Amino acid sequence: MLIKNLITGLLTACLLGTALVAGAAYPDKPIRLIVPSAPGGSPDVLMRALALELSNQMGVPFIVENKPGASYVIGTMELIRAAPHIEAGRLRAIGISDSQRSPAFPTIPTISESGLTGYEVFAWGGLVGPANMPKDIVERLNKEMRKALASPALLEKFKTFGAAATPSTPEEFLALSRAETKKWAEVIKTSGAKID
Repeated sequence: MLIKNLITGLLTACLLGTALVAGAAYPDKPIRLIVPSAPGGSPDVLMRALALELSNQMGVPFIVENKPGASYVIGTMELIRAAPHIEAGRLRAIGISDSQRSPAFPTIPTISESGLTGYEVFAWGGLVGPANMPKDIVERLNKEMRKALASPALLEKFKTFGAAATPSTPEEFLALSRAETKKWAEVIKTSGAKID
């Protein structure tokens, strides 16, 4: 499952506490979703909405646990507060950094449409689990995620945060992760940025 999010931040949720024994009934106990940001931010709210949908579908609790470690929540909330002012004409949005217009602000062009062809920067995230998770469990969770992300109520919740859900296969998500890692490694190298 892939989430393209116009709000700054990276969401990586980990599926923990799952039955990893082949042949065991799955899920046989609550599933923890670890969100590496503080409660109340968009990744947290979106994961809680997804967790509720999945809990209803699969019949077991999906428990969101926040493990903050980055400081992008304040900026995210400021963007959300500014969003109504964009529509009210108090702020002028220059463009959307994603490759497609935002469903929340369809009249705002992409930066690429505005003349900087090929420009694409977006926050993304996905759900990952332990490396030894059996394939049948990965496939079941992917199927349930795709079903949850088709829920009109959940899609509307995502839209209120300027986010769009783009379900994918585990292989597509891995390809995106590798491509983004390569892209940003090249940007860092070209810029000469160094960690002190």
